[in-house]
Amino acid sequence: NIDILTKAYTRDKVMDIAEDLISEYNNINIEFALLMIDIDKFKNVNDTYGHQFGDEVLRKIVEITKKNVRDTDIVGRYGGEEFLILLQGVDSHNAISVAEKIRKSIEEYVFPKNDDSVTISIGISHFPTNGYLLDDLIFKSDQALYFAKEVKGRNSVVNWNEEIVEIKDLKNFNLEVNID
Repeated sequence: NIDILTKAYTRDKVMDIAEDLISEYNNINIEFALLMIDIDKFKNVNDTYGHQFGDEVLRKIVEITKKNVRDTDIVGRYGGEEFLILLQGVDSHNAISVAEKIRKSIEEYVFPKNDDSVTISIGISHFPTNGYLLDDLIFKSDQALYFAKEVKGRNSVVNWNEEIVEIKDLKNFNLEVNID
């Protein structure tokens, strides 16, 4: 249940916990936020400083994240350099505040041997406001994360909303037109 490298929950475990929260909170009308974190330009970190340093960055990201959330919140590794955080019983405003606190703490941390600061982008969705199914929440957090990276230029926090879909679709349309 624990990722060996980062000491965060594994993907399977965090997904199980999220499903349990959905079942539990749906019956008692409590909300939670799902934050998807991605390390900006992580490939450059590995290519420039090596994979051992990249591993240290992953470990430190989790450590910093855990220091900026409550003990009741869940931090899990979703994929290579992506993480999910479940903030229980928080509204949109509080979720954005926590996400900004995490983002800023990571940006300000000075990694040894690294000339550039490491930054993250975060996409946020909310249960039940943005959906009642885990797949919907993950999809919307991922869309918000995409917006944070590709539209806002990384190192930012974006809360999912309907306008993101329209902008993302328009951007994809423009990319397709330019490719032809």
